[in-house]
Amino acid sequence: MGQRYQVVAAYVMCKLHTFEGPQVRGFDRNAVLPEEADAENVARLLRKGMIVEFDGPSVGAVGPPSMDPVEAAVGSQAAVDAAEQAAKDQAPARSARKEVWVAYAQSRGDLPEDKLAEMTIAELAEHYLGPAE
Repeated sequence: MGQRYQVVAAYVMCKLHTFEGPQVRGFDRNAVLPEEADAENVARLLRKGMIVEFDGPSVGAVGPPSMDPVEAAVGSQAAVDAAEQAAKDQAPARSARKEVWVAYAQSRGDLPEDKLAEMTIAELAEHYLGPAE
């Protein structure tokens, strides 16, 4: 991988190529992806704004960083906000619970509350993702 990447989304899943074979692991916000991260998976996470290039201190660095590591990695809070907004703008999976879909719809603000209460998960998914394939 060479370049280091840090998670700015709340949580990401990333494929790794380990000596034990391929694995998928989850990483919380501010985690730095390991060298074994799959290049295609890293590219996808970068495009979605869920990770950023990271030039911060190495894992073995002593003492607290002078600023939030995510902010240091991207250079400004505005970039962090943009990455977090991109993660919020991503619609939930079709299999997500109705509460997740309702929260997403409320964040978008394009459906009235009374209609949200009546819609099924399938209807919400179709509204935001289009027909199932």
